[in-house]
Amino acid sequence: MIRHSKNKSTIIVKFDPPLDSFVLAVVHLTSDFHKDKVDVSSRRATQLAAIHEEISQFQNCGVVGDFNVTAAAADESILTSKLPGFVDSWRVVRPPTDPGITFDPTANKLASITSRSGIPQRFDRMMIS
Repeated sequence: MIRHSKNKSTIIVKFDPPLDSFVLAVVHLTSDFHKDKVDVSSRRATQLAAIHEEISQFQNCGVVGDFNVTAAAADESILTSKLPGFVDSWRVVRPPTDPGITFDPTANKLASITSRSGIPQRFDRMMIS
């Protein structure tokens, strides 16, 4: 486990044969709701770098969960820069026109209560190496 803060951790699990070894990191990265608004994307970048450092020694890896990264190009660039060699599985199997919304305040009552912007987003991802 990687402890990012008092309330944020990443769980890392290694699966061994009979399958090929596979390492899975389950994340819930810092959100924009964090009380300390000092560069939240920098916090997420630091968290992703720590995760990558921990699992990069393994050939077959996945990082899954709530990345709290929006579809904006600047936000998504954190994924490619901090998780080099990983691909977004959604982008591999779905057409580019399908945004893969995982948080939709227009269709989900709880999301509508907690959303600051009301804009549907894709926060949850599955990054695979």
